[in-house]
Amino acid sequence: MKPFQLTRRAFLHGTAGALVALPCLAAQRAYAAAPKRLLIMAVGNGTAPEHYWPTAPGATPPPLNKPLEEYVYRSASTALDTGDHALSPILKPLELFRKDITLVEGLDNCDGFGGHRMYGALLTGRFPTEGNDEGRSARGMSVDQVLAGHIGKDTRFPSLQFGSYARDNSSLFGVLSWYGDGKGAPAENDPYKMFARLFAGTPQTQDRLAQLVRDEKRSVLDFATTRIKTLEQRLGGADRAKLQNYFEALRSVEKQLAFDGTGAAGCSPASVAKGLDIKSDDHVAMVTNAQVDMVVAALACDMTRVITLQVGHEGSDMTHPWLGVNEGHHSGLGHSPDNNFARVADMIKVGQWHAGVVADLIGKLKAVPEGSGTLFDNTLVVWVNGMTKGSTHLNQNQPTLLAGGFGGAFKTGRYIRLAENAKRSYGDMWWEVLRAAGVNVPSFGEAAEFHNGLPQIRS
Repeated sequence: MKPFQLTRRAFLHGTAGALVALPCLAAQRAYAAAPKRLLIMAVGNGTAPEHYWPTAPGATPPPLNKPLEEYVYRSASTALDTGDHALSPILKPLELFRKDITLVEGLDNCDGFGGHRMYGALLTGRFPTEGNDEGRSARGMSVDQVLAGHIGKDTRFPSLQFGSYARDNSSLFGVLSWYGDGKGAPAENDPYKMFARLFAGTPQTQDRLAQLVRDEKRSVLDFATTRIKTLEQRLGGADRAKLQNYFEALRSVEKQLAFDGTGAAGCSPASVAKGLDIKSDDHVAMVTNAQVDMVVAALACDMTRVITLQVGHEGSDMTHPWLGVNEGHHSGLGHSPDNNFARVADMIKVGQWHAGVVADLIGKLKAVPEGSGTLFDNTLVVWVNGMTKGSTHLNQNQPTLLAGGFGGAFKTGRYIRLAENAKRSYGDMWWEVLRAAGVNVPSFGEAAEFHNGLPQIRS
């Protein structure tokens, strides 16, 4: 008997796909090999860098109750590449995944100066235009958009931009992804709108679906159940399990959004009576959790292969009440002096929460089966910060974490410390990412800041 095969076109635009976008299954002809995927998470306002970097073998971690007179640009003049390091207080939530992550100490954002505005250069590797902050803009295309034109060109969304409290969506302080000079791709902060965009079907069916959901108070998934069960009967065991796991995850997202039908496509998110308030500091963690689940679902069903997730933005003064941190992140924490131990402790708490979001992403990517491995195996997760330290406004030696092997391209479980005279920038790192994805360009970012890549991160 000829094995059952399902074309990608029929899969995404057929009877079930018209209502709910489904995950890629082995039965699809076009799904011959697992694709590479890039997920970049960015936060702003710097961190407590002395409590971010791992402790090298034989070294003593800095005490929490003794300020450094000045943050050391490099902790040593010699290079280091080790797997025998101790994770810092900020990185402790990632302990379970220490073999899956690599810390790179010594990367600058361009020449390491510029403060908040260099957030807009994190993914372009190029200096913004000249002028005051209101008149300045990014230059060049960001690395995610370069990849969107290659690994993302055959997906429904070449790239997606998620946000949680990333309110400044028009300036260098808040836009991470750039289509080109001055052409930003702002993040979508509203999980209701993102849910509708991803899971409510094609534009031709969205209005009809929204009305049905409102009338019958049913879930988006309920409308596809009968046809999906018919499809399941023709799939192999592994595909059936994958499909079931996907719908359980999607149902979880619906519940998080208090989805009662009023949040479907075409409906205002304000009509969700018991939903999330994207403007409230109190709801930031819950909004972030909902966005994380949709990030994973969007990658799992191959809607996209390139995603940015912005948690806050540069200069944001959001508070973190669920952590017991009620000072503004920018002015209250970032600008505090090193001898304000209470504020340093709060900055560590915020950093730990960020690390926990990364850990959540890794864990959920690992929970999605793909081929003989998992979705995480072919994904590269990169966590970056807009600055190194808020009180100094430096962009030197920026906190940088990579997770995942990117289909075997990168070796993980390492702490890489570049020598003081190494002079490597984000352009060097992004160039290696592009090469690993099969994109051959002679360099990336500012020519003067590019130093032939970052081979240390490659396998």
